[in-house]
Amino acid sequence: AIYGLVRVTGQFETGGSYGPDGKYTYRLQVASAESIERIQRREVRIENKPLGDGKVGLLDLVGNAASYNGTSVTTQGYYFWNGVIFVLAEGISSEQDGSSPQPIGKIVWMEGFPPDESGKLHLGPGSPPGYVWGLVEVTGDFKSGGQFGREGKYAEFLQVTSAKALEAAGQ
Repeated sequence: AIYGLVRVTGQFETGGSYGPDGKYTYRLQVASAESIERIQRREVRIENKPLGDGKVGLLDLVGNAASYNGTSVTTQGYYFWNGVIFVLAEGISSEQDGSSPQPIGKIVWMEGFPPDESGKLHLGPGSPPGYVWGLVEVTGDFKSGGQFGREGKYAEFLQVTSAKALEAAGQ
């Protein structure tokens, strides 16, 4: 995906009913646009495939969360931590060099990921690092149907009992 900053010139209008269903009160009629900065991001995602005996794919886990509620599960996904958010995600979007990561897709709040395994993943700058992310396999107690994590934003929760990094990241 490519994003960027642009400088636009045009006519700014107020007080109307613009856009679909007239939901917007402002409109910018663009006469010209100039690119200022281009940011290219890359996405990595898990594959939607069976993981083998005794394991459940993350997309199946989230898609059938009620049937796994209260059980111990083993699954794979992208671990993301930034000191505020601790999740297992379907994927990660980052800048080309791996910086500025963001979890994407289906996301489960997750706690208890072991620090020694975190050190094997992509680490952000600083001490402690500003972020950690990478492909992992985790086993833990799964809960669904609640309001978990930061601001109760997540409907599913995984309390990790064991974990391992599945990719070695060059830091």
